[in-house]
Amino acid sequence: MFSDNARDFFDMLLLAQKEATNAENGDPEKLTDTHLVLTVSNMFAAGIQTTTETLYWALAFMVEHQDVQSRVQVEIDNAIGRTRLPVVDDRGSLPYTVATLYEVMRYSSILPIAVPHATTCDVNFRGYRVPKGAVVMLNTYSMHFDPKAWESPTEFKPEHFIEDDGALRKHTPSFLPFGAGRRSCLGEVAAKTDLIVIFTWLLQNYSFKKVPDQGSKSLLRIIENSAVGRNLENYELIMERRS
Repeated sequence: MFSDNARDFFDMLLLAQKEATNAENGDPEKLTDTHLVLTVSNMFAAGIQTTTETLYWALAFMVEHQDVQSRVQVEIDNAIGRTRLPVVDDRGSLPYTVATLYEVMRYSSILPIAVPHATTCDVNFRGYRVPKGAVVMLNTYSMHFDPKAWESPTEFKPEHFIEDDGALRKHTPSFLPFGAGRRSCLGEVAAKTDLIVIFTWLLQNYSFKKVPDQGSKSLLRIIENSAVGRNLENYELIMERRS
């Protein structure tokens, strides 16, 4: 039986529902079973599906950019070694690895249009009147490939996020893979945490390269490129344990 000792986010939702039902001034209609199911579903969709798609792009980039793969592995070897598992706190000592993941997110832009927002008042923007309550869509793809914001927007370059001294560069306003504001991606924290741990572990233990009979055929072939998402075609690669 469920107890008042919450173990995770889902238990917290159940506790909040219980408190809203039992409280004198509670409002259980805002925490119905349907609300809880949708919240949990959104967490999985936002924090897991996007992570899977981003890792799919990341491995394709590592195959196509062996120099980047090698540099990431050297950094991981120097900062962590091969004998222990990476943890979230390792991010501070892995600037190039983190920059590589950021560049994967920028270039892939798997969700080119962020979740819809709405104006809370009438707005005049660059000569256009946007009325209160209008739905506003954020075109993150356009921002991620803006030549005014990026040195080489059509190239895959982790250096977009690296300072001259090798430190991780502060995000530019044109980098918003998870959207912005109070309605940004619900799974941002979970996705970032999973990405750095899983990607670092993969590159710590394995190297990735092309299947010999693929020749010069690129793994970065987009099968869907729309407002709904940017997805790669299925691909094959060779995954070798590092010696």
